[in-house]
Amino acid sequence: MKRWLLLLIVPMTAWGQNTQTGVTIGALNTAQPLSYSDNVPVWQAGNPNAQCATNGQCTFKTTMAMIAAYSAANITISPSQINYSQNIAFSGAQTAATSYLFQSGVQLSGTPTAPASGQISPFNIYIVNDAATPGAAGLSGMSLIERPGTGYTGGRNGLFVENFIVGAPASLGAGGPMTAGNFLGNLGANQGGTSGYANSQGSVWGLVGGVIQNSPYASQAIAEELDLTVLATTARKNGLLIVQAAGDVNRGTYNDAAIDIDSQAGAGTTWLRGISFGDYDQAWSFGADSTLIGAVQRTLPSTNSPIALNGVDFRAVAFQSGGYAFASTGFTVGPDGTLIAGAAATGATSTLMVENATNPQQDWWRTGLTNGGRFNAVVGNGTWTLRACNDAGGTCDNAIVVTRSTTAPTLSSIAYGNSTDNPAHNFYGSVNLNGVTGAGSSSKYVCADSSGNVLPQTTPCSNVLIGSSTLPTVTSGAGNTPTVAGNGTFFFAVTADSAGTMGTLVLSMPAAPIDWECTAIDRTPSTPVVGTQQGALSTNTVTIKWLNGTPSHSDVISVTCLAR
Repeated sequence: MKRWLLLLIVPMTAWGQNTQTGVTIGALNTAQPLSYSDNVPVWQAGNPNAQCATNGQCTFKTTMAMIAAYSAANITISPSQINYSQNIAFSGAQTAATSYLFQSGVQLSGTPTAPASGQISPFNIYIVNDAATPGAAGLSGMSLIERPGTGYTGGRNGLFVENFIVGAPASLGAGGPMTAGNFLGNLGANQGGTSGYANSQGSVWGLVGGVIQNSPYASQAIAEELDLTVLATTARKNGLLIVQAAGDVNRGTYNDAAIDIDSQAGAGTTWLRGISFGDYDQAWSFGADSTLIGAVQRTLPSTNSPIALNGVDFRAVAFQSGGYAFASTGFTVGPDGTLIAGAAATGATSTLMVENATNPQQDWWRTGLTNGGRFNAVVGNGTWTLRACNDAGGTCDNAIVVTRSTTAPTLSSIAYGNSTDNPAHNFYGSVNLNGVTGAGSSSKYVCADSSGNVLPQTTPCSNVLIGSSTLPTVTSGAGNTPTVAGNGTFFFAVTADSAGTMGTLVLSMPAAPIDWECTAIDRTPSTPVVGTQQGALSTNTVTIKWLNGTPSHSDVISVTCLAR
């Protein structure tokens, strides 16, 4: 047995209620007696063939079809009433006669308690059990479809709600949160799903908004706009607040995000920007003290320690050639991770800084190398160190160390290389030795004189070559194919071939500003063979004559040469 309840709201005057059986409803259905089994209350207002005294509530036994027909034909519109199935023509101030539901100027008072639904409301619909089977079309608890036609003016709201608080609560703290709309989707039973994404069933949404724009050259298509106006001081101000409820205990198995931007399958375009600050025709909303994206530590009721695994993670995105993984006016990060200072700058030269409170450092890194794969710059307390490191960065050798006073920008020392590696140093031009004392005078420079002697002196050197890292070659005098080994012209060894002519040693040298001066000694025999330079001096050729014999095949001859 179904029990139907139709409530039509009218002013509560003196109502009478009777239960009638077999009553005919005036001229509307004179041949149809009201003799059905259910009691159906009907509000009666001004019915000329009333079955009850004046205006009042009479309970008739009838069907819902008869009730609807009776209401449309016989119930007149009072100042507070429901208007059934009628077209409305607006003219002048809106009244009950030009409304489907009209309730104006009423007041709420008293101390209500919650009904079975748990919600206290002057308009309360509680569907305690929904067993309807509409199929894929679904069912809406309330539905409003508005279709403006040709010639309309003004905007349209499918639903307008205003919660306008005009007074203070009864006592401090007695007021609650005020919302213009509160939507809750509650999926409280298993919809048949099992483990695995393909086997999951059921979904729940708190609020779904959508826009279909099919008007050429429209001004805007905005799915949702949130407007915020604060006219007095407030503790917190948020345009959008996403909060995990206290009872939230599970993450999404396949995706878990506070904000997720996606496209449906079949979408014919893509977003130009995922998140945009500012718009084509909108005012900029940030100031000189603003932060576009920032994290805030909680203060009340107690402080916390915010943590996260990543700040920004774009590893799943393939940034395209010509674009940037990050672009700013100071520096850019290219699609392949290349860091470039000033590449996106639009004006003055930019500087790239790496800042760290305790151990600032920067690496130049090539992966896949066992040793020497990383070049590392470290800034310590008054010391700047350039280091060659292994690929993991765990073992490093200092290449250049620069130290200064920690209280003033004055350098105190510079070290080249390290005692472990003892590398060779090649210097071109003057070598400035501030603070080195020579014989009776303050010597600041190391130079080669016109005779090839290397001496400290007080005046800068002429920009001349005194030696070269380029090894000489043997023209003749050491066999067929002798070999030359060493770090340059200052000291090198010539190993004679096991066959061929031995005699006067002729060397082909790198170009000197004036000429070369060389000496040689063969220490292989028990009595060393000594050689000295012979003939005219040359910029690129040296001839050495042996003074006490001739070197033999396969002997090792030591040679020293200085340029002037």
